[in-house]
Amino acid sequence: HIIYLPSMINNKIIAEQYGQGQRNGVYDALRHALWSALDAHDMGAQNAYDFHTLHETEHWHPIESPSDLINNGWGYNWAMSNGDPEDNINQFIADFNHAVQNGNISIIP
Repeated sequence: HIIYLPSMINNKIIAEQYGQGQRNGVYDALRHALWSALDAHDMGAQNAYDFHTLHETEHWHPIESPSDLINNGWGYNWAMSNGDPEDNINQFIADFNHAVQNGNISIIP
């Protein structure tokens, strides 16, 4: 799906503003959830799922990848229920924080 490449790159840049250079921890989880939500909004949940799942499986890490897939899934679901996270970033972050508190986000210490 090369037609989505420009928006995917832009979405990665946006998400990295919230977790750039972070490996594991809450900001890494936020980055994964946000990038997935942005992609799901721009190219549909199934295309975003296919891309992000392929990315995780090609770069498989036995601890990080399952956590990243959980957080990606939360992001797709958020976008399908709420629309573009970039247009409502404060609500996205509030919902993300609530999901962290409820144990719906996977955080690797």
